[in-house]
Amino acid sequence: MNLLSIAGTTISTYPQNGIDNNNDSWSVAKDEEQRSAITWTVSNLQPGETRELVIKTQVVAEAEYKDLCQKSGETTQYVAELYVRRDGNVPYEGSGQQYENKDYTTNLGNVYLTSDQLYFDTEANLKNDDLYYLIKNNNEITNMISKGITRQQLKTALSNNGIELADDQVVVWYVIKKSSGTFHIDGVIRNVSELTAITNEVYMDNVKQDEVTVNLEDIELGQNGTITIKGMNTTTETVSVPLDVVFVLDTSGSMVQYNSNKAQNMVNAVNSTIKTIMSKNKDSRIGVVRFSDDASTIINLGNYSTTGNYLTLTDGRNGKKITPNVAGSSRNVTGGTNTQSGIKAGAKMLMDVTDTKYTVTINGKEESITRTPLLIIVTDGEPTYYYSNESATGDRHGSGSSSNENYYYWTIRTAQYYKQQITNKYYPKADNTAKVFTIGIGISGDKATTMLNPNKTNVDLCDTNGYDDYGWFGKERNETGKLYDLLNQYGNPYAYDYADGSKTGELTEKDIEDFLTSSIDSSTPSITIRDITIEESKARRIDLTNIDLEKEFSLQIGDTTYTFATARTAGYVKGNATNGYYVDLTNVSRSTSVDLTYWQL
Repeated sequence: MNLLSIAGTTISTYPQNGIDNNNDSWSVAKDEEQRSAITWTVSNLQPGETRELVIKTQVVAEAEYKDLCQKSGETTQYVAELYVRRDGNVPYEGSGQQYENKDYTTNLGNVYLTSDQLYFDTEANLKNDDLYYLIKNNNEITNMISKGITRQQLKTALSNNGIELADDQVVVWYVIKKSSGTFHIDGVIRNVSELTAITNEVYMDNVKQDEVTVNLEDIELGQNGTITIKGMNTTTETVSVPLDVVFVLDTSGSMVQYNSNKAQNMVNAVNSTIKTIMSKNKDSRIGVVRFSDDASTIINLGNYSTTGNYLTLTDGRNGKKITPNVAGSSRNVTGGTNTQSGIKAGAKMLMDVTDTKYTVTINGKEESITRTPLLIIVTDGEPTYYYSNESATGDRHGSGSSSNENYYYWTIRTAQYYKQQITNKYYPKADNTAKVFTIGIGISGDKATTMLNPNKTNVDLCDTNGYDDYGWFGKERNETGKLYDLLNQYGNPYAYDYADGSKTGELTEKDIEDFLTSSIDSSTPSITIRDITIEESKARRIDLTNIDLEKEFSLQIGDTTYTFATARTAGYVKGNATNGYYVDLTNVSRSTSVDLTYWQL
């Protein structure tokens, strides 16, 4: 309830004071719970004389369901049960109506009270023109400890009792009674169109003190619908989206050759990164595959709990091996480098999941959201095997000890192909894409760097540095130039740019860990889900604050779903990049459900 005026004076600030028509002073201020506390000082009141202080407030239909259920904060022993009368009648003394169980719904929820001194309206003074519920103005329970039952939750609870609450109907909570040692808050269903004015009787210590009347034009019905906001900035009102992360690890012999510490640095950095992933969201899942001459699984994609490390590099009978400390299989560190097979195995682990969605409760709302898929490739060498197709199937080429431009080209094609397959699995109808990050430990040179990150800069270097040793035109291109020519054979050498981030060179354990941590941070979106507010409903607009036009946007009005472009064409999205965009609700009925999803920068 919003305070509008006292004695004809508009309330625009707090504290505020004034004089009424009888020269009596009044003041209003906010108490500790941000309620309007009004003080009225009456002077020279004569015996039998009555005076009134006219207070105008605004009540919105949201008051019908807000601040009822869901206990929070302090604890209390006074619990009132919530019921709705099925036939719409109000029982009171002389009405002939009875309190019989068959006439009421089941308990729709509990209301937590701070007092057991509750007023029982035996005369049922609340009549058909009353909207607001008596308990809100009963002085004994204004500190009711409760928060948050939404209209949708109320409609669902009533529907489970065989009662469908129409969009132009509200529940009037009309009386509190004590029955068999328990308190009841009873309600009846009323049509908003039938209401004339709101009369709320205020009681203090069971004695009527005052009444407040609010005109019907001050009633606003809220817009049905929800807003889902996604972004990379996490606040107390958001949750991080769970990740599905698969590590593709090079276990070829060069990782431990000549007592190299590359394998140990890789294992240590991966362990630290997995802990970071799980600390962001305990419902994230991780998987690990390895590749050398071929590929196989170390840890299946899943949610694992451990207080220690997930992987350990140990000495085996045949040399070093990587051993999982959760469910999985050990693998030796030996052999050549078949990077395509590792990418394929890691991608298929993500492509084979049956549950890309995750149910989360945000701000009291339950929502199904899509997990974020990541493929992280860690290698120390140039490929020594390849398949001459993007799906990495058929005959394997190579001796395990040398390579040429074909090895790099088909590795790029396979990474780009499987990134798209993962995207199709997780985001079949959205603008999002899967994430792929690459690490090249000790890798340098234009061919290898381009293989792990075929962006425009690296691809252009292959062309620039791709001539023979003398730089003569007309001479046969070297392998670097031939790689560029393969990438450009269809006229677009940048078509296979798949990496969302890459790190190459002489990397320490900390270098690897820092890159992986920043990659995880940049790939962990947050999500906020909320109802359309009364303020947005009244203004008939929803501001698309800091909208990212490069990412997913969905506006569903009733049964029709719009993209950003089609919503603009239909006139539902207005504004511009300079002044900001917004959703225009002017031509949308308040009873029509509006569901909006967009990304923020």
